Amino acid sequence: MPPSRTLPPPYAGSTDTITHTKTVAELMRSRRHELTTAELRIMQAILRDYPAAGLQSVAAFAGDAGVSPPTVVRFTAKLGFPTHAQFQAQLRAEVSARSAGPAQLYATTDHTKPGTTVLHRCEQQIGCAVIDTLHTADDVDFARAVNLTADPSRPVLITGGRVSAALALYLATSLQMLRPGVRYLEPQQGARTAALLDLTHKYTVVTFDYRRYERDTVRFGTKAAGQGGKIVLFTDTYLSPLARDASAVVATSVDGPGPLACLTPAFAMIDALLVAASERDTGKGQRRLTQYDDLSHDTVN
Repeated sequence: MPPSRTLPPPYAGSTDTITHTKTVAELMRSRRHELTTAELRIMQAILRDYPAAGLQSVAAFAGDAGVSPPTVVRFTAKLGFPTHAQFQAQLRAEVSARSAGPAQLYATTDHTKPGTTVLHRCEQQIGCAVIDTLHTADDVDFARAVNLTADPSRPVLITGGRVSAALALYLATSLQMLRPGVRYLEPQQGARTAALLDLTHKYTVVTFDYRRYERDTVRFGTKAAGQGGKIVLFTDTYLSPLARDASAVVATSVDGPGPLACLTPAFAMIDALLVAASERDTGKGQRRLTQYDDLSHDTVN
């Protein structure tokens, strides 16, 4: 199994810690700066079809990545797997985890842990998930996401799935106050098809897609990328299939105390992106916010 890490207590005075086993995608991104040029090619090959690409034999995978078999073995060892078989066992476990839904997770959820309350469990598990997400975020992908969403010369389309549409609406509503040209797309085929009519290479398309991944969202993102749009993907650590077409991937934990996906870490990453966007040009941002306030006061009785 890959190495785990111990997180600091989320709040002063707490003595609890929590360990988290990283996915292969997390391990690769966290060690991006340690990888050689050949190892970066391996990383890119895995992410193009994650996690299935890594389940081939060493020789077959080395051929796809354009490297030698010993380079693949050294790469997996650098990630913390003593053997390639253990590396593949982790990927197979992730394949199973990607398809797990609320019903399956409900059966493994500890609803009656003695000596704890729901609020205490949420404090520890959700708090640590947020800290973990922000602490281990990929700086390279985050910077790309900020550049692609904050650039006022690029129109931005933002959409999500049945549940993650709430994240998309939050980002769109907030980003609209900082810059022009931001549009929220309902997770409906008609709205997305109409948006594709005008989509060009000048567009940034922000998509939210979490396990179990939604076919319509992935299809829309793939078509948008095919028309030249730059995809900023918010997803979980197991990675939506849309990751292969994304210019920037913002992966967040979805682990929490209950059977439903915990999206609090995703909200935290959206807030971080908005902070970064607001700091790109404080003068224009402040003038736009002032204008927004003035218009709001004019329309409220």
